[in-house]
Amino acid sequence: MFEGQDVLTVNRDLGAGATTAVMLVPQVMAYALLAGIDPIHALYASTLPLVAYALVGSSVHLAVGPAALDSILVGSALVAVGSPEGREASDAAVLALLTGGILLVGGVLRLGRLARFLTPDVLAGFTTAAAFLIALSQAPLFVGVALPKTGSTISRTLQLLGSLPDARPAAVGVGGLTVVALLALKARAPRLPRYLLVVLLGIALVAAGVDVPVIGDVPAGLPGLEVPTSPVWLGLLPWAAVLALVATVEVLSIGTSLADPDAPIEPDREVFGTGLANVAAGLVGGMNVAAGFSRSAVHAEAGATTRLALVVCAAVVAAVLAGLTGPLAMLPKTTLAAIILASLGSFVKLGQARALWDTDRSRFAVLVATAGGTLVLGIVPGLVVGMVGGWWVGRRAG
Repeated sequence: MFEGQDVLTVNRDLGAGATTAVMLVPQVMAYALLAGIDPIHALYASTLPLVAYALVGSSVHLAVGPAALDSILVGSALVAVGSPEGREASDAAVLALLTGGILLVGGVLRLGRLARFLTPDVLAGFTTAAAFLIALSQAPLFVGVALPKTGSTISRTLQLLGSLPDARPAAVGVGGLTVVALLALKARAPRLPRYLLVVLLGIALVAAGVDVPVIGDVPAGLPGLEVPTSPVWLGLLPWAAVLALVATVEVLSIGTSLADPDAPIEPDREVFGTGLANVAAGLVGGMNVAAGFSRSAVHAEAGATTRLALVVCAAVVAAVLAGLTGPLAMLPKTTLAAIILASLGSFVKLGQARALWDTDRSRFAVLVATAGGTLVLGIVPGLVVGMVGGWWVGRRAG
């Protein structure tokens, strides 16, 4: 896997892996909140699964781990099957295992081409709607109120608006300061580890006496290996199929966009590697993993030369789990919510929608139908609406 590496290459991979880990730890903890499970399980999913992908995948730039879209799908799946309190993490691990199994079969049978049904127009509509759903799920944490996770988009929006008079000023202040800091650091000092800095800021504010909800004790120690079980695994199976399709699109689109022209990725290896990573995530009690665009971009820019960099990233996360979880107990939940909210701009594809309105109204209709279907009918029906619409438009154009 790492043949022919010289000292300079190894040093670059060490630096890139450490840099990516600094971004990954707070980011995936935030994604765990999207899925409705404890942050520790996102950290578990950032250890062995990264090594599993590195053993099989063909891209040297992809940073695999819990990702935003996949996390909201996991959260929706747990709500849809009625995962009881206390079993969410186990059910999420089963979902990762099922997703991994589907991807492994897909890689062997070369089914990566099925991802073409998720056209750019469908993805644009889906991510735009998902941005709103993600914001809606994180807004209660941002303002410090408790709201039900179930119900229609309209009813949850009205509940959120009705709860604003009860917002906790301290939570809003910490969240607002975090968003401003992230955006300012991205614009003015993009090379600084902004995610780490805002995490340290949040912990410092709590240590100084700011009263906001925190994530609480994070268990120390590395995860063990165990085959998870769930009485609702049949209900999770359709969600696993959707997650497998979305993960395939993510790994192929991001991998292709970052690949060197003279070293393209191998699609079937990417699908198989992502499947192996998800199986590993299930076995360590983690959650679904996929390629993350912003994380992969940082991974590439930091100088990742081989997949050793991803192994280094996993090792850093393992070191955090082994002995550095104590301070994380004081991390404000509103800080994690703010990390997610500050990243949503890249999900909203208004520019693409305007361009399609001017050039191709049929494709624009697919984008709008996908977004509307996702918001009104739900994530899976919305994707189905978009895929059918995209197929129909493509068939007419062909």
